[in-house]
Amino acid sequence: MPKEKVKEQESTRRVGDVIPQDVPIKIDDILGNDVNILGIGEREGEHGLYLAVKVCTEDGDIHTVTTGGQVVIEKLMKLRDDGELPIVGRFVKVANYYDVY
Repeated sequence: MPKEKVKEQESTRRVGDVIPQDVPIKIDDILGNDVNILGIGEREGEHGLYLAVKVCTEDGDIHTVTTGGQVVIEKLMKLRDDGELPIVGRFVKVANYYDVY
């Protein structure tokens, strides 16, 4: 069986044009605003477990925020484990801790 040659294609598109660029922001930058929570990644840091949370803001930009807040970690990990991501949520600060609704 002869091997097929892959056609060379000229393209003016770049990976960054197809896959949106991820801009890291602080969780405080999106407090009180609805965001589409696209996914989470668990990380181990200096102070223990934290999450890298990929979000899409109302303007369509994709960002990563990090949080070590236990309430947020527990809620988002449960949503991920239950297959509920992506989902719309709102990060808030209640007294001295962060939450997500």
